[in-house]
Amino acid sequence: MALVLDWLHADQPGDLIRQAVEALRGGALISLPTEAGPVVAANAVVADASARLCAVAPGVAPALAIADAPDQSPWLPPLEVGGERLIRRCWPGAVTFRLPASELIAIAPVLPPSLHEWVRAEGFLDYRCPAHTAAQAVVLAADFPILFQELTALGPVADSTNRVADHLAVRVQAGPESPGPPSRVRIEGSRWRVERMGVVSEAELMRASARWIVFLCTGNTCRSPMAEGLCKQRLAERLGCGIAELVERGYNILSAGLATYPDDGAAPEAVEVVRALGADLAGHRSRALTETLLRQADHVIAMTRAHLINLLGRYSPTPAALSLLCGAEGDLEDPIGGGLEVYQACALTINRHVDRLIKEWTLR
Repeated sequence: MALVLDWLHADQPGDLIRQAVEALRGGALISLPTEAGPVVAANAVVADASARLCAVAPGVAPALAIADAPDQSPWLPPLEVGGERLIRRCWPGAVTFRLPASELIAIAPVLPPSLHEWVRAEGFLDYRCPAHTAAQAVVLAADFPILFQELTALGPVADSTNRVADHLAVRVQAGPESPGPPSRVRIEGSRWRVERMGVVSEAELMRASARWIVFLCTGNTCRSPMAEGLCKQRLAERLGCGIAELVERGYNILSAGLATYPDDGAAPEAVEVVRALGADLAGHRSRALTETLLRQADHVIAMTRAHLINLLGRYSPTPAALSLLCGAEGDLEDPIGGGLEVYQACALTINRHVDRLIKEWTLR
């Protein structure tokens, strides 16, 4: 009978993690909770453990568990921009990514023998980065690679009528089991396709795979919302689609501020002047630039050099490409406190530079 470890009520969670890791180190199978249902875990270096894991749910491919950022994991190969972007934004979370053998050549020498044989036989390897804190903690604490086997289709782990319970040495439990299964996405180069729809929707995957462009100012009520609204309008016109379709066409346009009041609307003057240029800011609500948003962004386009310096002082380094909206022309001054003519001049400058940027993005 499996040793049951209660994650939710553990007085010393570190001891719980240590017991789980030591069981894996010795070649035992354990179950772990994840955000998309339970998994059985095994030490990928122990060939017998890997074989027993696959026997638990025949026909279900095991996934290599990842705890590091995608660009820091030794088990993930270098990926093209589209694939790296999708993985970075979906992890940690309920998405399993399948990479074909052709993508894994660079890391083939460092894969454990059991995984090397799997890739050679099956032609792919699955990867999963759990968001559940218990599963994350186990993967982070282990100094060896761990394989996950999904159990969503087999019923509750504690149910002795399925084949799972008899194979487990340890069962980490954390309350009611979450719904699953995780979505599975196959990545080939910069292209991806959903092989199995799970708890993460195709719309969420589409948004995650788009190019994220964040316009940045101070309060996110004047300059950056005008840039966001005008950019959406002009980009939709250039692509011949509606604004709501931009994500499907590969663009997620946002704006944010470094010093915002939560949920502020756009300045009335900003709403008026961009309306005259065909854009709509009526529904805008201010958003603060966070470390999470910055990590997700591909481009951050600031209104002034001071915004960029402030950003780098808070969050350096950042993977996003940083630039000034007006480029060599320098800073775009804040129109707040000025009259309608000041806002009109600001909007026209933004519109001109947005047109320039859109041509650069769409002509590449």
